[in-house]
Amino acid sequence: VKVDANQTGQTREGTITLQSGKQLTQVVIQQMGFATQIRASESALKFSSSGGEETLTVLSDGYAWEATCPKWLTLKDVGDGKVRIACQKNDEAHRTGSIIFKEDNVSTSIFVSQAGKCTNCNGSGEITCSMCYGTGHSGYGIFYSPCIGCGETGRVGCPYCGGDGVVE
Repeated sequence: VKVDANQTGQTREGTITLQSGKQLTQVVIQQMGFATQIRASESALKFSSSGGEETLTVLSDGYAWEATCPKWLTLKDVGDGKVRIACQKNDEAHRTGSIIFKEDNVSTSIFVSQAGKCTNCNGSGEITCSMCYGTGHSGYGIFYSPCIGCGETGRVGCPYCGGDGVVE
């Protein structure tokens, strides 16, 4: 028996009837389907540093996809193709990762990012002034003067996070 590839994503069934004289017999053939496509309703998700939840839809013509994700995310299949994604609180640096949904030989991925402490200023929003090296003054001897780069504080706003201390 030769059958074409089943690209429906569903199991299909057929019956072959054999007859020899008055004798009849039937052979039932089942062919498992496989997924030909899988996609998600979102291509990227952003979470604040406090965490949170998002729900998205995964569409597949198959019937049993699997998912992998970073440890700081939790996935829950809530039915009807909907997936709830819970993100833990982040007290560390900004982080990124991917959620990968896979079934048979097809997959799709979602980029995930979560805000966190700026690694340039360690979350303070300020860095050492590069004009005075944190002293608040520049020059030597009679040329010693207040630093115009930082207003004598020795610190300036972090250019990486915009002075917020958090990278989105």
